[in-house]
Amino acid sequence: MAVTASRVTDERSIPGEVLIDVDRDVWRRATAPGYLQLFIADHGNDGTVAVVVTRFVVDHGADVSRLIDHAFVEPRALPGWTENEATRTQPGFRTEGSSMQTGTYVGDDQTWYCAIRYAAYRRGNVAYLLHATGTAPAREGDMFRRSIASAVSSVRFED
Repeated sequence: MAVTASRVTDERSIPGEVLIDVDRDVWRRATAPGYLQLFIADHGNDGTVAVVVTRFVVDHGADVSRLIDHAFVEPRALPGWTENEATRTQPGFRTEGSSMQTGTYVGDDQTWYCAIRYAAYRRGNVAYLLHATGTAPAREGDMFRRSIASAVSSVRFED
């Protein structure tokens, strides 16, 4: 399907912008190599929201929506994964499909809350896989978990 694939780390190299709705009273923007955007919780909360974009040059007839086919596989392989939500949307007006998944898993001797969104976009022979992940220790309250899920589910590509 893909002729080439590469991680996008410079927002100026995509034809549009990646938008995310975060509560600025809870999240502050940070930078780290390999991420297009990274947010770290502030004000006594512990968590992160990371946004990654991968660009694919694809063949003419490539089915870009297939990028979403394995969206739920990796989290379900995490130790002690307990799923809260797993939804998938079909291709629509500007997207080739998306997914949203939330749950908890065990790692580093504690339980973690995780929200994951994938969305696939196609512009001519270039496809973009937008991947957002929010994590926090499960001890963080329901309100903070909803903040993570809300931010992750809001991530989108606009051109």
